[in-house]
Amino acid sequence: MMKYSYLNLPTDIYFGNGQRQTIEYHGNGVKKAVKYSQTTAAIVGGNLPDDDSYTVTSTRTYVGPHIYADGVLEYSAFGGGYFDPTKGAMYYLTDWHGNNAAVVDKSGTMVQSTTYYPYGEPTKEPTGQRFLYGGKEREHGGGRNSYDFSARCLIAPLGQWCVPDREAEKYFSFSPYSYCAGDPINYIDPDGMEVRSLSSDPLLQMAAENYHDNGNIIAFLHGSTDHMKWDSTGKQNIADGTTLMNALASEFESVDPLTMYDEPLVIELHSCETGFDKNGSPSLAQKLSDEIRNAIIIAPNGTLLYNLDNNTERVVIKTIITNQDGTETVEIKKQTERPWRAFFRGGEIRMDLIELCKWMVRRSENNIISKAIEKVIYLSMPSGKTHDVTADP
Repeated sequence: MMKYSYLNLPTDIYFGNGQRQTIEYHGNGVKKAVKYSQTTAAIVGGNLPDDDSYTVTSTRTYVGPHIYADGVLEYSAFGGGYFDPTKGAMYYLTDWHGNNAAVVDKSGTMVQSTTYYPYGEPTKEPTGQRFLYGGKEREHGGGRNSYDFSARCLIAPLGQWCVPDREAEKYFSFSPYSYCAGDPINYIDPDGMEVRSLSSDPLLQMAAENYHDNGNIIAFLHGSTDHMKWDSTGKQNIADGTTLMNALASEFESVDPLTMYDEPLVIELHSCETGFDKNGSPSLAQKLSDEIRNAIIIAPNGTLLYNLDNNTERVVIKTIITNQDGTETVEIKKQTERPWRAFFRGGEIRMDLIELCKWMVRRSENNIISKAIEKVIYLSMPSGKTHDVTADP
């Protein structure tokens, strides 16, 4: 049996074995604490035991990225892993859906391995840290077996949410309790509010899955000179820095829109024409770099062509030629002039100085050394800058 708050969030969960979980939230709905209690009184005829009959056995408290068990630090999250007070730094290995498939320590030794059924139920219940499917915390106390997705909790054995969709009237063809519209293979739901995928295009999915991990934030989306979107038929356009950061935050733990000005990020946009200047106007990647001040944006200077046989991609220029008979022919030429471009704070930079730009982000904006270095890293100037650098290394 469960009780809910006015925000439709579970507050008390009762189990037949006498256990109870009491969940407390901040005013914005973020989980603050979970109290685990036990009673010897029986549930008779659906009547719950008195609150006084329950004895609190343990409490788990949530403070930002830190979790305390009975007042003792138990878990402290950071991008790509967490800190264990007794074992040190641990790192997640994720699959293409963002599920934590394994945990390794600093020596590379695997300390936890988990495989999942499509809706998130582990094929074998793992021991140790509890952030598993979708990177969400699994609560299995009392046999609950659900995941906390913030807005809603996912009951993995049933493949459904514990409460209905807040915007169910917009999706009348789906059950308001269904997870990912019944298709957890091709879609994800990062917070219980919106079904999405970085791309539902099989070609982009395969390209992303086979791409080498270089430590950057790598996004495969359909692109053009002025926007990007999830797939070729998607309605949500990504054309500004805030929308891009929110989209990436749903896929990457290291991306947090609330701290988008604190730590340097290198974002690779594997999206056609996002680094291409159209009719003399700045490229979409250049505009995004001006809005996301801590990010170095790398984007193709043309159209991307993928070869899945050898996992390669190349940048080309497509030109449409109108023939005398009125038909059109598409001419494809390899882009030889900077096929990939990098942008930082509204201007194009030398690709070999990306690490220097990351160092600059970590330093004060007013630092005289950083200002001096800015004069030698740009190929094209952001608006408002007066110095001129024309040399292309």
